[in-house]
Amino acid sequence: MNVACLIPAWNEERTVAQVVRTCLDCPLVQEVVVISDGSTDRTAQEAAQAGARVIVRERNGGKDRALQDGVLATEAGLLVLLDADLLGLRPEHISALIEPVVAGRTQTTLGVFRHGGWQTDLSQNLTPFLNGQRCLTRQLWLTAITPCLGIGYGLETVLSRYIHTYGIRLERVPMEGVGQLRKEQKIGWWRGLLWRMRMYREILAAMGLCRPPSPPRAMGTDFKSAPPQEESVPAAGRPRGN
Repeated sequence: MNVACLIPAWNEERTVAQVVRTCLDCPLVQEVVVISDGSTDRTAQEAAQAGARVIVRERNGGKDRALQDGVLATEAGLLVLLDADLLGLRPEHISALIEPVVAGRTQTTLGVFRHGGWQTDLSQNLTPFLNGQRCLTRQLWLTAITPCLGIGYGLETVLSRYIHTYGIRLERVPMEGVGQLRKEQKIGWWRGLLWRMRMYREILAAMGLCRPPSPPRAMGTDFKSAPPQEESVPAAGRPRGN
């Protein structure tokens, strides 16, 4: 089964290239897709130069819609979702997310940061289900998230609720030494705070937004049984500008 790493990115020129290169160094990964979601910096160019396939969204439409574009642009049956601002990521972390699903031990995995910085470690201990580092089948994405588009940063909340509601097997994977570059470090304290308030608002809204749809009878790793989605596939854009 082919594996694609999907990386949504909004103004992540400082870190996205290293995340892409790490994905490409993982022997289990066949494709890396970066979705530049309305970025105004060199995110698209940096990702492309590192070897990723890049989708350019002219306007920021939210994390869930960016990832949906990535899902529709690949035929991979197994999807690895990664943030573009990760620090300390290594190929073995990605392999650890993928292997339990490929082996059939579980249907999805959730990465949990450890010793990646006190702030990220604290958030992982308090709300591990909000982590965006996951591996899941294409079928699970199309069934759990596609019907609920518009949830933005609430997608992890909706996905976690779906997994819990239908008893889907999930394995937590330690990601030793991995952390994130916080928004306050990237765009300043005040703008970072506003961004964080928006994120929390979308998470809270997602808690009551969409009732999980019933899963297909066979929620395995065979994504071909998932019903086709009535949405166009975005063109994979070349980086714009110099």
